[in-house]
Amino acid sequence: MAKQSNPRSLKDYFQPEVLDPKNPLFEELAKDPLWWKMIREDKDLYVNVRKYNRINVYYRGASVMSLEHDGKKITAEIHNHYLGVEKSIATLLGAKYGNVKSLSPEELICRLPLIKKRISGNSKFKSNLAETDIPRGEFDNDKDAFSEKAVQANMYLTGKYIDTEFAVRLDDGTDIRIDLISLTKDNLIQFEELKLIGDSRLRSGDLEKSEILVQMGNYATFIKDVSQLKNGNKLMVVEYYQKVLEILDKIHVLPRRFKGREIAGLSDYVHLFIDDSEYYKKPKHPRRVKRLADIKKLLESHGIVSNIDKAVRSYNQFNK
Repeated sequence: MAKQSNPRSLKDYFQPEVLDPKNPLFEELAKDPLWWKMIREDKDLYVNVRKYNRINVYYRGASVMSLEHDGKKITAEIHNHYLGVEKSIATLLGAKYGNVKSLSPEELICRLPLIKKRISGNSKFKSNLAETDIPRGEFDNDKDAFSEKAVQANMYLTGKYIDTEFAVRLDDGTDIRIDLISLTKDNLIQFEELKLIGDSRLRSGDLEKSEILVQMGNYATFIKDVSQLKNGNKLMVVEYYQKVLEILDKIHVLPRRFKGREIAGLSDYVHLFIDDSEYYKKPKHPRRVKRLADIKKLLESHGIVSNIDKAVRSYNQFNK
């Protein structure tokens, strides 16, 4: 396997060698070995294509298996916490606590019940623990990371998305990670950011200093910059995601709605999706009404496209 080089610019993320549909990993998975068929048929799991010809298998937003081809065979990587290793004991003994590589995927399939139990039963561990594409430290202070990741997983499992956790570094050094990617009815790539309605980043004491403004501003820069990256007359991001569709189809996990789709371009904004399901279970309260109104005002005043109107209507409808 060729050594990966760290991207030096945004353009590097979309070079042809970053993703090759003919990579041996995808060729082997196309043959649908039994262990891969077991993954595909597990309704709790979902699969994303990753840069540098990798595949990640997720459960509730946690990466239970990162796959690559080492030139001879398919190997798997996982954080050993999910295999039963306790950090406190590992630290005491000076043993490894972290990602373990070069495992056989068959071995991890055999341990899948334990892996799922470790993920679902211990929410203090961030669900991005074994995700290699997310910038380091992204969730260090994010107490809601696990529940947000679980919501993200449920959204992906609807079959309406083609990717999650798209992570790049902008040319100014800013790391970004966008939660969900789909296609519009006009076959445009639609990047989508997910936030829970109770997330403090949506509303702070001083609305104009809310973190969501910085985050969506970075995404706007990303859309602007990536729209300038072309290979001939075609956007490089379009070529990249067309290959993602090809690979997902090849390895038998492409959602039916995306079969045969040709990507036409890129949406000119990142959509902010606010999950308001936690409010459905709570009685109507003036502070919640004000919070929704404040978020709506903030987003609209800064031209951020979101589903906030629907969230407001839903809250008023179900909490009369």
